[in-house]
Amino acid sequence: MRLIQAKIPERTIAAKFPSFKKLSNTLHKRRANKLPFIPDEFSKLEITGEYTVTANNNAFLRYDNKANERIIIFVDDESLKILGESEEWYMDGTFKSDPIQLSHFLRSTQQSRIRRSIQQFRTYRKVFSIVKDIALKQNIILKPKSMMADFEEASTLAAEFHFPGIKRKGCWFHFRQAIFRRAIRLG
Repeated sequence: MRLIQAKIPERTIAAKFPSFKKLSNTLHKRRANKLPFIPDEFSKLEITGEYTVTANNNAFLRYDNKANERIIIFVDDESLKILGESEEWYMDGTFKSDPIQLSHFLRSTQQSRIRRSIQQFRTYRKVFSIVKDIALKQNIILKPKSMMADFEEASTLAAEFHFPGIKRKGCWFHFRQAIFRRAIRLG
């Protein structure tokens, strides 16, 4: 501020100004100091205080098993009500944007794929069960008639388990993506 008040030429100010990278690093450090600590292991993540409620101080963190196979469910009453009124559900699991602590590292063998698929199916079944229980406590009955999801079979099979008769629909975007990848692979 003193440089501007002293009417120093812009070139001089620019020369004394820190680089973009240095400014960016400083801002990231300051922001990180205000955020909660992110542990190396997802199972050690602590969710407390303002992160458990909405801006209106309504319950938001509804379930946290704090186990190695961690399941955390965030949902507020209004969203739960909307979900209960919705006959068509849309699901997508985008793990590319998740923090490294949430990433799944598996050997690419058929056995590990099957194990992962079974584990995911059990996890999805548990998640649907918990969400249904949370809704019931709010006198909300979840009754979707159809579900559009990416091509992850575990989620759709778990939905069929909890909501018999639900119609499964595939997402056009993910279908095109799968066709394109197959075409590239086959040449």
